[in-house]
Amino acid sequence: MDYKKEIKKLQKSRRAYYPAVTRLMDLYHGSGSSMLPVELIHDRDALTILELIDVGYLDGDVLVIKRRFDDIVGLLYIGGYPLTQGGEEFLRREGRTLKGRIRALLGWFRKRR
Repeated sequence: MDYKKEIKKLQKSRRAYYPAVTRLMDLYHGSGSSMLPVELIHDRDALTILELIDVGYLDGDVLVIKRRFDDIVGLLYIGGYPLTQGGEEFLRREGRTLKGRIRALLGWFRKRR
């Protein structure tokens, strides 16, 4: 096992955590009951979202995972608050960094258009 390669893969995966969490929070804040459930399996964040459930940042009760044998064939957001206590701490910690503040500012400009 090449540990350096594995650590790089983990770091790359962790970089995808923040966009996936903010996407779910956007769905939580913006979704009306008429838009639910929202399919996420074709989204590039679907595997990251499943990893975040395993890590304990996201609540698995707000998502429905459809399985066929051992394959995941669907991931649906059914509504509700997606973060756990650990997820809230992660979001707060990432938002305090300079990169997090720049992301928030860019998001504000995008919403403004």
